Amino acid sequence: MSKNYKLQNILFCDNDRLEAYWEMFFKSSRPVYDREKKNIVLGAGQVIDFCTYFNSISLLKWKTYTYAEKLILKLRVKGEMEILLTGYEKKDTQYIRKVLRRAKVSAAEEQEISLEYPENDLMIAGFEIHTLGVCVIYGGEYATEVEEDQMRHVSLHLCTTTFKKEDYILPNIRLLKDTVLAGNDSIAENLWIHVVDNGRTLSAEEIQTEHVMVHPNLNVGGAGGFTRGMLEAMDHKEKPTHVLLMDDDVMILPESLIRTYNLLKIVRPEYEHHFISGAMLFYEEMNFLYEDVGFMDHEGTYGPLKDRVDTRKIEDVLRCEEIIHEPKNAYAGWWYCCIPAEFVRKDNLPLPVFVRGDDVEYSLRNKAKFITLSGICIWHMGFTNKFNGAMEFYQVHRNTLMLQAASGVCQNADIMTRVRN
Repeated sequence: MSKNYKLQNILFCDNDRLEAYWEMFFKSSRPVYDREKKNIVLGAGQVIDFCTYFNSISLLKWKTYTYAEKLILKLRVKGEMEILLTGYEKKDTQYIRKVLRRAKVSAAEEQEISLEYPENDLMIAGFEIHTLGVCVIYGGEYATEVEEDQMRHVSLHLCTTTFKKEDYILPNIRLLKDTVLAGNDSIAENLWIHVVDNGRTLSAEEIQTEHVMVHPNLNVGGAGGFTRGMLEAMDHKEKPTHVLLMDDDVMILPESLIRTYNLLKIVRPEYEHHFISGAMLFYEEMNFLYEDVGFMDHEGTYGPLKDRVDTRKIEDVLRCEEIIHEPKNAYAGWWYCCIPAEFVRKDNLPLPVFVRGDDVEYSLRNKAKFITLSGICIWHMGFTNKFNGAMEFYQVHRNTLMLQAASGVCQNADIMTRVRN
């Protein structure tokens, strides 16, 4: 029996800092966000394009990795408008925009409309709204239909480790409590948050709930903190199907967790062993995506697999969305990395030393393969100002030698030549 299943929500750009980067959410024109009513208001004669980094859907990836064969757009609207179902496909080296369907809507009061996309070969899908009068959009989502036996149980354990960074970690915990854990979706019952407090400065009484746990820890660095989080997840009464590692000094969107969870629920068996690697965007320039999957080259240098992406430009979003062949030494950064529980074992923990590159070693040791998806991301605080010559030109390469020695990864990397250079 088939069941209607939500894939991802339409986002309205209700974050103060993200307002300056509204083209990550909308193109052509900017709607007015009503903060009190949590909807967007459009004037007559506006064209709003939702085929953007956050509001398009990675259709080819959803079809490839999951059982989402068909695509349905659901919107709650009021007013007179024409809705265009759009998207982009790739022909040779060009991205071609397609309009698949047009629908006129006339709603004197709020009503939900449901539009199914015709059969297509789109890489990404989206929609446009052409207003014929004053219109209000109350919310929306992309959905599909799946058989009940294609859905699996997901118990997602988020592990974050912190050291005296209350300014970052407390707002993130509060945000997840107020949104994901307070919502009506099944993720609210199946998300567990482990906060490993390496500084022992957090008040557990003020933070802990049934789904949020604080673990006071020794100051054992990031690797030790994430290891403690993995151990706590393994010992929890709700055994994890997946463990999500996330840095503390990041800005998050709750929707990233929702999309991660929704994908895991309907993932095809041939992809159930893949890591989900969230993209890292710059906090200082929030439209720029730095890395979603990285790799180590033959000299032992780390770097992003793709060129820098400006998420306001549709051609950059499309380039980032292509399913590309990953090199042998690909890895996922632990700013946002979702790992299937089969890899999270007591005989397969992170290295028991604090070295930069512990996330690289873990990916390489486990020969990880990766799924990335538009909108699964974080913004890293202060990342662009962290350059340190001693770290980049000495410590990173010393650490890579340690990774080679400790677990036998990246044996073909000529790190000594890099050090000499």
